[in-house]
Amino acid sequence: MKIFYGPTRPSNIPADADLRPPAQQGDIAAAALEGPDTLILLDGFFHQSLAPWHKEILFAIEQGCRVIGAGSLGALRAVECARYGAEPVGLIAEWYADGTCTDDADVAVAHGPASEEYKSYTIPLVNIRATLDALSADGFLPTAEARQHLATISRIYYPERTWSAIEAVLPALDFQALKHNLIDQKAKDAEAAIRHAQQSPPPASRDLPRHIHTAYFTALLSNDLPLASGQRQHHLASEADRTLATDRHLVSELAQMLGIVTTPEDIFAASTRMWHRLGITDSDTAKAWLSEHAWTDQQWFAHAQREALRQAARDWHAASGACLDTVPLTLAHNLLNPT
Repeated sequence: MKIFYGPTRPSNIPADADLRPPAQQGDIAAAALEGPDTLILLDGFFHQSLAPWHKEILFAIEQGCRVIGAGSLGALRAVECARYGAEPVGLIAEWYADGTCTDDADVAVAHGPASEEYKSYTIPLVNIRATLDALSADGFLPTAEARQHLATISRIYYPERTWSAIEAVLPALDFQALKHNLIDQKAKDAEAAIRHAQQSPPPASRDLPRHIHTAYFTALLSNDLPLASGQRQHHLASEADRTLATDRHLVSELAQMLGIVTTPEDIFAASTRMWHRLGITDSDTAKAWLSEHAWTDQQWFAHAQREALRQAARDWHAASGACLDTVPLTLAHNLLNPT
């Protein structure tokens, strides 16, 4: 069991759980590539880093993982991917599923770094909602007043939603009741997610969509998975490598915009050229290379497809005569030099 968490603090974490920091883009896919497992997504980065992508969850399910989401970003992603086999758990997930909550900021908090155990500096709106609902159910607050308080607090930008900011917009008695009776709904739902993983069987069937392995997802698997140091591969690339990669991508995009197409024979030829550049000429060595570099067949095919597209664009450009304009501009043949 792998648990991605930070400011959400469940009290029932199993002793043998593989604890991971809040997930960012690439982390779920990387965990899936480690082998089938139960992945519990609670917290995720989304402001300072790209958030976990929906297709990562679909990829994890495709790889045989069970994906459970609750509490914070996990509740959002699990609800969004529930039809494909993700398992949303808890009241917050129910709120997103039925439209009670619609804003990502409802679960967002400002928090500290890993050295501070991701301590929350602000109050998530979902915890305030749960508390106001309880105060209303207990008769302390009329329902209309509780709703008005929630609307007022929701207008505070989430990184600024501190107790002092909330105190400034609520009547004193109501503020004290809210603060001293606060329900940590995120933690409660996280604990429910762990119990769900331990006690409930996974879904019997998973209706995964086709075309999970798009060019963009291939790029994610190739470039954005975390290394042992926690860095992404693109962080280690030189400026020249990043520029070259960008230029190659732009050529592929331009070729598609121009309607240039490739045949299966073109893609096979491109794949062969790529293997030859690596010095690989037989299938056993190729399979070993893919395994060593944690590449899937789909990733290799996507790269070969783009390489074939770039070659087709070069051929089209040469055949169109457009490249003739570059000859005089270089003055390589002195065609425009005055005599």
